[in-house]
Amino acid sequence: MHCNPVTRRSGDGERTRRRRIAGTQEKQERLAYVSIMGIFLALLAAFSLRERGAKQAFELPPRDLVLLGLATYRAGRVAA
Repeated sequence: MHCNPVTRRSGDGERTRRRRIAGTQEKQERLAYVSIMGIFLALLAAFSLRERGAKQAFELPPRDLVLLGLATYRAGRVAA
């Protein structure tokens, strides 16, 4: 059985178009994840610098330690 070349080409074009759309969506998702990670790291750095400039002993209450742990866990899950 011979395949019609015109039909085969249109099927290949559709597959290529779907791959291109999927690739674009993956890039957009990665960009969103990188943006979220960047915001998280920038805020962490800003608060760290603020505390360093306060010239006080660094005390981390247990609640804040738990929140920092959860935020770090979530950031790691986003990066993976």
